[in-house]
Amino acid sequence: MKIITLEEFFKYKQMFQGLPEDQSLACEIYNNANYENKEVLDKLMAKALMFEDRVNFCTAVKYTLNVGELSTKKIYAFLEKKKVNKIYMDIINKITDE
Repeated sequence: MKIITLEEFFKYKQMFQGLPEDQSLACEIYNNANYENKEVLDKLMAKALMFEDRVNFCTAVKYTLNVGELSTKKIYAFLEKKKVNKIYMDIINKITDE
């Protein structure tokens, strides 16, 4: 298992926001990448994407979320509770700065 890099995360985000072919390729690579903390990554990617791109991502990776779950404060609390690698905090910080 490996930890995603900041660059990889935002490359996926770009692909998930692209053409249907790009989204399909991103989904295939993302699902087979064997990343550590996949639950955290799914939550962060859902937070990073919006509207139809978010729906398509959640459907493709079979990720379900509850109303309000993507609140930035709730994600920070979730990350702190999980004591995850600093990279995930860097990702949420960059997402909220966009």
